[in-house]
Amino acid sequence: MEEQRKYTSTAVRQIRRRSTINLYLTLGAAVIAAVGSLLSVNVFFNLSPTGLSINGSSLYAPEQIQQVGGLVPGQNLIRLNTDFIEQRLKDNLVYIDSVEVVKDYPDGLVINISEAKKIAQIEYEGGYCTLSASGRLLEIGASERDKKLPLIAGFELVGEENTSVGKDEKTGEYPRLPIRAGAEALSADKQKAVIITELFEAFSKLDFGKIAKIDITDRTDIKLVYDGRIQIDLGSAVDLDIKLMYIQAVIEKKLPENYEGTLWFNSNDKSVSTLPKKTEVPQSASTTTSSDADSSSETDSSQAAWDNGGQAQDNGQAQDNGQTWDNGGQTWDNGQTWDNGEQTWDGGQTWDNGYTDYGTYDNGNTDYGGW
Repeated sequence: MEEQRKYTSTAVRQIRRRSTINLYLTLGAAVIAAVGSLLSVNVFFNLSPTGLSINGSSLYAPEQIQQVGGLVPGQNLIRLNTDFIEQRLKDNLVYIDSVEVVKDYPDGLVINISEAKKIAQIEYEGGYCTLSASGRLLEIGASERDKKLPLIAGFELVGEENTSVGKDEKTGEYPRLPIRAGAEALSADKQKAVIITELFEAFSKLDFGKIAKIDITDRTDIKLVYDGRIQIDLGSAVDLDIKLMYIQAVIEKKLPENYEGTLWFNSNDKSVSTLPKKTEVPQSASTTTSSDADSSSETDSSQAAWDNGGQAQDNGQAQDNGQTWDNGGQTWDNGQTWDNGEQTWDGGQTWDNGYTDYGTYDNGNTDYGGW
């Protein structure tokens, strides 16, 4: 019995000893962690004078970025709020489209910048506002038109909502702040901002350049001006990328380089129709008598011919406008008929380049279907 008590007493002492050791270890670890944390936010991991690295900025000096970001040597990296720095830079330096601030321990900070790219100008109160690729306003109220950029008409710019005050009782909407550089480009018709984004995404995807003007005054009847000589009628914003793909193919592969006129997309059969710009036709030396005019309901005025190195253009214009282009083995037959009474236009076209026949595209318009 006595031996059993001694055995039990020894076991209890060993358990107590282990518990005491574990307690001391826990307390020691806590003290070390506290000291380490204190040192890390006060002594270690501070931004060094040479620890700031800025990449991608050509418009703003490093000193300007450092000042606007509120960065000074000695700041502790652990306590540094990188999201706050990024927002300050974007709000105050409008030509910064996107920015990323990354901590580079033990004493460095890396700022990666993507600068804004001008993609268009928007008509606004008799002047122009410059739009970036990310949909932000870079310049407000410029007096001069930058002809290197497409002009957007009918966008109806408005400022951001002022959510710090209550909504208007009549409209149920927040009042608008003044338009400012660096803010998102917003339209009174929210869908128009979406359309502009989709258009420029399609332009980029298709490498579709030379757009001089975009008119979204009526967003169900979107119009473009290409290279100052072709009007493109897209209709609504449905399938913009598909419409532009067809139209681009027609411009690049079907039309003469100096073509002037209108193109429009036919959604029903996915084809593109053309209407060349009307040209003046020289009058014939002979005069048609009234009896001759009365005897026929169709006047044939095929009066102009042009021969230049084997090229001939027969431009018979009236109700029957058959045009033939012969260029060294290349023939483009654009038979066009315009009936003002029925408001219909029919133009069957055949393209023959001497070695490949693209076929005849006839859908009741001058069309380039089958692409």
